[in-house]
This record gives sequence, C-alpha cells and structure tokens, in this order.
Amino acid sequence: MAISTFFATPFYRANENDGLLAADVTRCCLDMQSVEFEKPDPPQGRIPGVFESNFNFLENSQSRIRDLRLLIQNHLMSFIAVVNDSNPDEIASLPMGYHSWFHITTKGGYFRAHTHPLASWSVVYCASRGDDDHNQQHNMGDIVFYDPRGNASMFLDPTNRAMRRELSFNSFKITPRHGDLLIFPSYITHFVEPYQGDLPRVTVAANYWVTA
Repeated sequence: MAISTFFATPFYRANENDGLLAADVTRCCLDMQSVEFEKPDPPQGRIPGVFESNFNFLENSQSRIRDLRLLIQNHLMSFIAVVNDSNPDEIASLPMGYHSWFHITTKGGYFRAHTHPLASWSVVYCASRGDDDHNQQHNMGDIVFYDPRGNASMFLDPTNRAMRRELSFNSFKITPRHGDLLIFPSYITHFVEPYQGDLPRVTVAANYWVTA
C-alpha cells in the first residue's frame, strides 16, 4: 500500500544552546524597552502586558544583535535550501528583504490570531522564556498554530479525527524554550496564549521575502 502526503506545511525548530547569546539579546531588548524604540502603531493595537518594538531591530549595530541576525539568516537559508531541494549557495545569493522586531511580554500578555502578510517566511527566536516552571497547570504563553486548510475539519468522525500528526488537521502548540528558533510559512494563522509568568518573556520575530 502506497500512501502519499500532499499539502504538507514545513516547520523548523532548532535550539541554539548558547546561553550567552540569549542572555545578551535579552539584555539588549530590555535596555531598549522605551518610547524611543517602541512601535507607535502595532498591527494588533496596544495589548496590555506586551511591548512591541519598531520593525528594524536586527539592523541595530550592537554586536550581539548582529550575531543574532547572522544566526537567523544562516538557519533560514539552510532551511529554504532543503525545502526547495536547491543548492544552498544559490539560495544564499537571493536578495532577501526583512522586517524584525522584539516583544517583551509580562503577565497577562497575549496575541490574537494573525498571519504575517507580504512575506514568505516568518521567524521567532526565544531569547528568554521568562519563568522556567513547565509544570504549572495554567498555560505559559504557548504559540498555537492553525491548520491552513480551512475546510479540512468540516466533518469529523472516528476515521479522521485522530490521524497521525503529519496528516492531522488539528491545531498544534509549541512551548518556547530558551534559545528556540522557529521558522514557518508566513501565511499560517497563529496566536499566543496569555503568558502567566512573573519574569518577562523576550522574543525576537522577523519576516523574510525575496526582493527581486
């Protein structure tokens, strides 16, 4: 019996176990938590418990932010080469545009369901997940992704509601860890559950696309 998988959605998750980089990026973001660096008109409006920076964070000249930019771009180019079955050097030569920003999330902060329009790939880097207690009963700001096939779940019964993960059309969630780097298609609808930790969570996000 031959079973093929169509309509697959590529997701990438790596953990850069470099505590010094994560700590340095966290410190940079916390130091930039001011009106000077705050985005005046966030796409979702101002949400209590969330600081959103301007969309040029990775262009900052600080050395550790530059290190993070190179790290993200290296992972992204490798990922794109694999999913396109392409030569890595050809992918690396593509002229890429990007927007990048950071979030500082405190207790009660969340994000409503959204996509990232006018981009091909989106990236999330978790510099600090905040509280480290994974055993708490309440959620800790997990990122929840929806299946993009809008009609897939229009009828559910025992023959299709429990298919394997790669075939399932249920949403799935990721609990960010220190140093996690996520890459996913920008069209995927996702949201962030309310964060209930006492320490701030610091994440960096970016959108990438080919400019020519």
